[in-house]
Amino acid sequence: MRIAVIGAGNSGLATAAYFKKYGYFVTLWNRTEKNIANLKQSRRIKVLGIWDTTFIVDIVTSDIKEAIQGVDLILVTTPSDSHKDIARLIAPYVKEESIIILNPGRTFGAIEVKQILLQEANVCPIIGETQTILYTCRKIQEDVVSLLAIKRNVQIAFLSKDGHSIFKHLPKCYSCNLILVDSILITSLGNVGMILHCAPVLFNIGWIENKGVAFKYYYAGITPSIANFLECMDKERIMVANKLGVDVLLVQDWLKKSYKTWGNTLYECLQNNDAYKTIDAPSTLKHRYIMEDVCTGLVPVEYIAHQLGIVVPHISLVIDIAEKVVDFPFREKGRKMDILDLK
Repeated sequence: MRIAVIGAGNSGLATAAYFKKYGYFVTLWNRTEKNIANLKQSRRIKVLGIWDTTFIVDIVTSDIKEAIQGVDLILVTTPSDSHKDIARLIAPYVKEESIIILNPGRTFGAIEVKQILLQEANVCPIIGETQTILYTCRKIQEDVVSLLAIKRNVQIAFLSKDGHSIFKHLPKCYSCNLILVDSILITSLGNVGMILHCAPVLFNIGWIENKGVAFKYYYAGITPSIANFLECMDKERIMVANKLGVDVLLVQDWLKKSYKTWGNTLYECLQNNDAYKTIDAPSTLKHRYIMEDVCTGLVPVEYIAHQLGIVVPHISLVIDIAEKVVDFPFREKGRKMDILDLK
């Protein structure tokens, strides 16, 4: 099986290295060539953390046609706010039998990609999305990634009635960490990143913008009071999911399932998660924790909530603060789906 990994960031490097470990032919694509100049020459990815070894990928390129031509599986690892652009780039080259998986889709990513591919090329390949990134990882250099953990029981869903057959044909080294669920609504509304990322960044603005201070994001940045606020946001997310007829896990229960952590509260589960110990806080507000997770997480949930007649005051407050502090129209630019699109 030939695999194309789209995006050479945190998750992209980890994904490419992971599949090379198991002997697959891997093409790694990145839009900006200068960001992969050295990697393109050496094709070597150094992995630190739970592994300490180097893998050689087969092709590194900024040519999207070269990246996906003749591959069996396309794994999109770019931030979810770039899904529209990626869909437009790949549209001329994908086929009906192509398998595209967003890692992750965040909220309604697979539906958005399907809409773009139909508009651009009238093509409807097999499209799936995971609930979250499979790897806890951080890119250290252009060709070096720190792999801190491989998550367990990550949910995956497909926009196809034949999801079970598709799942069976995925590489075993990949599917062994996944759980197939019946609906994209489950993976989309199971998006825990929007809960864990947005509010803590905004509530730590003073420290983040203080260049003389560095702190651990989950351990020091999410205090008991912030964690309590996140639990309120999480209950609103659950309420929207239940109104749409799907069951999703609370963040603290997801942490227990994915990382084998423990605790009676979200704060305790975060403090007891060894995989989060070394993760630093962002150094700027214009980080994916805000720019991505508000646009493709909180905004679509709020938009659907309003259509359902549900008030989500904590989620709405975070969007309000983000718009004022970052001076960016998140609601205008964010991902918005009508309930009919979800059906």
